[in-house]
This record gives sequence, C-alpha cells and structure tokens, in this order.
Amino acid sequence: MSRRQQGGRHCVSAKAETPLSKSCTAPLGLGRAFLKIKRERLAEKASRAPELVVIQPLNREWICHKCGESGDLLIMENPGPACMRCAGLDGLVFLPSGGALLTRRAKANGGRFAVVVRFNRRRRHYERQGLLVEPQALTQAQDALQSAARLRDNDPERALHQTRRPL
Repeated sequence: MSRRQQGGRHCVSAKAETPLSKSCTAPLGLGRAFLKIKRERLAEKASRAPELVVIQPLNREWICHKCGESGDLLIMENPGPACMRCAGLDGLVFLPSGGALLTRRAKANGGRFAVVVRFNRRRRHYERQGLLVEPQALTQAQDALQSAARLRDNDPERALHQTRRPL
C-alpha cells in the first residue's frame, strides 16, 4: 500500500499506479482518536486505588509484627509482615486462579478482595496465585454461573445450532 496526498488529506491506495479519486475520505488521522481513548483508559486505571497484595511466603519462618503469630499468608506493612487476622482479611476465602469468569464476577459482587502472589525463585518475580474474596460474593458468582449454564443447556435453539463431533 502506498500513501498519496490529495487535497490536504492523506489517502491510502491499494496500488500506487491507480489514480485516487477526489472522493477519497479515508484520512490517516484515525490514530489520534485511538490515542485519545487509550489516554482516557490509562488515566482511569491510574486513578483507581491499588489492589491489596497478599503474599504466600516460601518459608513459614515469618512472625507477625503485631501479634507474634505465623500463618499461610501475610501482608507487608511498613513495620514488617502482618498476618491476615491482624490485617483484617481473615474473613476472606481463597479463590485460585484459572477461572476468569468466576474471578471477575466474584470481584464485582464483593466489596473487598486481595490478590495472592507467590515468589518464583527461578523466574525471580512474583506470580499471581489467585484472589481472596468475600464468601458471599463467591457463592453469588458460582450461583450466577450455574444458572447461566442451565439456561444455555436448556435452550433448544442453541442445541440445534451446536455442532457435535462423531466419536
């Protein structure tokens, strides 16, 4: 493809040899609108509060700086690591990663959530293990997914259009 300037506008032609008509209305300024949308999304993302990060430690030899106990998960604070009870997150349940739809719905249904990460020594970075979400938000999300699956399975029109593979 080549670009030609015509009447103050840039136009795209499939072949360089073909003359462009006066009715060429495909300006190449579409990138500005895309960049504006991208900037708006980035500003929205930056204005959101940061996610709460909970760490699954590699060793169990850590001690909470508030109560002196240990556990499976910790959250880092300025004085040192804190257990889930001291951080006020002991009422949340663990939702392992892998179910994107369930994760999104549980996150949207609940008010509080935290991201659980674990350090990978080989890759030298933290990897997401799942979420800590409110129990009622998780049950609401599971119920919504089950009811949607039942509706999908009971839809006769959808069953007609499904292709089945022979065994």
